[in-house]
Amino acid sequence: MRQQVLNKELIFSDEKSNLFSKVESLGLLNKMFGGIQIDVNAALKKNNNELFEAHMCDHNCTIKWNGVETGGNYDCPAAFSQNLGINKKTIATGELIVKAVEKVANSIKDLKHDFILNKLDSYGKEFNVPAQVLEVYKDFIDCDDIEVALFGGSPEIHSDILWMIEELKSKGYIVTVTMTGRRLMLQPSFVEKLMENPPHVIALSADDFDGIEQIEHISNLSLEEIKAEWAKIPKQFGQRQKAYEAIYTIKLREQYGDRYPKLLLNIALHDQNLVNVSEFITRLSKCLPDVALNPFPVQSGFMYSPSPLSIEGIEYLNNFVDEIIESHFIEETKNNKYSAIVPRLHYWLMLKSALVRWRDTNKASDVISGDGFWRCYQGIGSGRYIQITSSDIVDNNQKVGGGCLSCFWNKSVADSRGKVWDLSKDDVTSYILTERESEIQKASMPCPGCAFPRLVFDVISGEVGLDKSLLDDYLKLRKKYVGY
Repeated sequence: MRQQVLNKELIFSDEKSNLFSKVESLGLLNKMFGGIQIDVNAALKKNNNELFEAHMCDHNCTIKWNGVETGGNYDCPAAFSQNLGINKKTIATGELIVKAVEKVANSIKDLKHDFILNKLDSYGKEFNVPAQVLEVYKDFIDCDDIEVALFGGSPEIHSDILWMIEELKSKGYIVTVTMTGRRLMLQPSFVEKLMENPPHVIALSADDFDGIEQIEHISNLSLEEIKAEWAKIPKQFGQRQKAYEAIYTIKLREQYGDRYPKLLLNIALHDQNLVNVSEFITRLSKCLPDVALNPFPVQSGFMYSPSPLSIEGIEYLNNFVDEIIESHFIEETKNNKYSAIVPRLHYWLMLKSALVRWRDTNKASDVISGDGFWRCYQGIGSGRYIQITSSDIVDNNQKVGGGCLSCFWNKSVADSRGKVWDLSKDDVTSYILTERESEIQKASMPCPGCAFPRLVFDVISGEVGLDKSLLDDYLKLRKKYVGY
């Protein structure tokens, strides 16, 4: 049950213990300084006798397949139709992946000490954070816990996935696996082995449903009935398959009880589900109880593409953002229809600042979809959820894909110095501090930004990386809702 939260009072007038509880309840910070998202299925493919990085996935999440609409609402870079000719033998081993995580984690820990000692006070002054509140912020980030998100296509198909989960947990990491659930549906022996040492969180996709009726229909099916209907879906309709796989994975929890990991549903908000988004969220919560929900606007800025959100979609989103902001201040869970949504007030205030700044203009949808919203490379303190993935650097001597300090969606921040498992800790640290920004300055087309909640991370990262055009409106909103 969500903790009680403040009623828009000036929180910095409270005792420190109360401040800590309120910052936590509003989702402003987590008890960690940073996180790592690693693409475990990056691989190589050959094109005109040159090797290129690609992504291994058993799904095809695209809007169209050979000119035919699939019912999908986005194009995933890992879709198998976009990665034909990939060589699965060039996927990095679990040992290399864990080595990469360890390299980045050690740098994150060093950066934490430097940030607290040398950067936190200047951050507080720049963003008008009272000293009492800043002290609480310090208590949150002065923690060695690091979340590792195993990511990229369908991570569960990696041959070493079970070993990686066990190894990372044994080293003290909080492990999330962002998966489709297909292997859990088709391979019972894999489920049994996974439950012997499961990740802390399984993250699934809930933006692939055709509508509320489909959610209710699939939720009312047995596991075998879900599998039977899924088998009739053409393989090119990846997003439709994922809808069935996600609910199957959630319903599978009934067989394992408390042994089952926590569940999170990522929900990209687009024109189709924004029309009735409030009902969509509440019915989803009712059909799939005790599942955390993570809604966010569909992203396109990283692809240098116009937003798919229409003017009407932005209006629906604006109303929804207002409701979510207010829901952070409802004390009783039973009275809060959005209680399943992960609390992160700063993120919704950031979205609202963009809607206020660009309301009634054509720019609103593009900014909400990432173009000019938030940037991981904007300053020290932003972008503390570090990504390890593929790059667009052609290297005919490389043997495995991935392992690059970069971004899954946009390669303009890619570290050109090589694979992270071959770099020194100083190299990794310098990338986070300075090289990421240097790579952007050299890029012909710098990444315009994004609004992915996991990457925006916490209130410090969000504020430092927020586009300067949005900052005044954001700070006014923070003052109104949080009191400083």
